[in-house]
Amino acid sequence: MEEFQGSTSGFADLLQIEAGADHAGLIRERFLFAQAFKSHLVHEHAQIVSLSTTNATFVYEVMQRGKIIRELQGDYSAHVRYWTPQRISTEWPSYRTAVLALQTRLQRFMLWEEENLPIYM
Repeated sequence: MEEFQGSTSGFADLLQIEAGADHAGLIRERFLFAQAFKSHLVHEHAQIVSLSTTNATFVYEVMQRGKIIRELQGDYSAHVRYWTPQRISTEWPSYRTAVLALQTRLQRFMLWEEENLPIYM
């Protein structure tokens, strides 16, 4: 999880630049974030599957987790499609707002996982 949180932090650092980040750095950070998120999900998948099959108490939480992840992935994919390098350049403040909103949702999701799933307790 630390690698994943580090990638969100690196991306957040780029967003602090008022004039807009360089495109190469931005695309690199976006790619690293996507890879870290995928790795994070793969790493915990076996634990989550085991949790849902061995402990009926957590079946609902595991289903909720899956729903939230699908929503986040869909919204992130739509975000990447919408925010082309050209659009990022011309609409930097709006791009920053959109990224920060997605990161806030992701942070809330991670807190929810830590509070509701015993693999994090």
